[in-house]
Amino acid sequence: MTRRTSVGTFLKPMTALALLAWPVGVQAAKPLGDLTGDWRLFVDDYLVASKSRITRQYYAFKKHPDNPLIVPDKPWERDVVSCSTVLPTEDGTGYRMWYYCWTHKSEKHGSYSSYAVSKDGIKWEKPDLGLTPGPDGAGKNNVVPNCGSCIMHTPWTNDPQRRYLSVTGGRYHAAASPDGLHWKRISEDDIVRGGDVGFFRFDPNRGKFLALVKIGSVVSGLPRRSVGFSESADITSFPPLRRIMAPDDFDDRWVKAGTVQRSHIYGCPFYPYESMYIGLFWHYRADDEEEGYFHGPIFTELVTSQDGFHWHRQEGDRPPILALGKPAHSWDQGMIAAQSLIRVGDQLRLYYTGYDGSHDWLPFKSGIGLATLRKDGFAS
Repeated sequence: MTRRTSVGTFLKPMTALALLAWPVGVQAAKPLGDLTGDWRLFVDDYLVASKSRITRQYYAFKKHPDNPLIVPDKPWERDVVSCSTVLPTEDGTGYRMWYYCWTHKSEKHGSYSSYAVSKDGIKWEKPDLGLTPGPDGAGKNNVVPNCGSCIMHTPWTNDPQRRYLSVTGGRYHAAASPDGLHWKRISEDDIVRGGDVGFFRFDPNRGKFLALVKIGSVVSGLPRRSVGFSESADITSFPPLRRIMAPDDFDDRWVKAGTVQRSHIYGCPFYPYESMYIGLFWHYRADDEEEGYFHGPIFTELVTSQDGFHWHRQEGDRPPILALGKPAHSWDQGMIAAQSLIRVGDQLRLYYTGYDGSHDWLPFKSGIGLATLRKDGFAS
């Protein structure tokens, strides 16, 4: 089992400083989906002074037998649905999912933020919201206009129109909503400059918004996708990104000699978890031998942090915590993008997008699945 110890035992001064950064009243109004608490997990060696004759073992999330739970079955969804955020409902009677669907730019349809609901988090429905004429032209769709990804519930706000916040990818901008369905932009484009994959969270440990965004960098003489960091008290503007994660030589252990194949970090969703941070490291192995950039599988590893800025990789062979599907040609055998983590009782639920083909090998199909793990059960 994962061992843990109360942060109050070791780091009372640090805890006090973190609490001072919260907005007024936030302790009494935790956001939906909040994973923070007082525990420190021994998922890395931060609390370990020395060790010998001991090995850390990691545990993978177990995929749900009914996967995929959501598939493209609307005309405007075509081949791809991708999970953004899952949160409990405010009344505690079920769950809400924000996801998006997209088609290749050469096809007729475009990209749409969409919405699904569930009583148990397993069986999902796509309600007719009537918020926009949408791609069907009739308003009988589940499209949510002006909605971004990384939905954040902010119940402590004094502005009822900003009870929910989100950030749209690409040319990043922020949006606000009173209910998670009716959204209005609250910033111009480029609240932070980075690549097309980014993740934004409110961090109650620091009382700020954190951003982990894909950037380009050169590692071992080759251009690669890496991860940049920024933080801000204002979601509408972030300082320039600073690189905090990049592939290393061990990541390239699979590379065929004499080629420019290489590993990349395609993205890293992250969560303030208890009094530390958990990251879902998307390891992209670009296996095209001539360019090493455009084609290959993606799977998920675990990374951990004590401050959100300095991140620790797994020990040993860095086993996936969410591996590609088997056998070949299964629905999630090409790429896995693990993204939305929630806690249900003593269980962690990880909602992820699976693809039946590898990166840039269009056309591929996707679905949204679920994998579970015992609470705090990442390692022992």
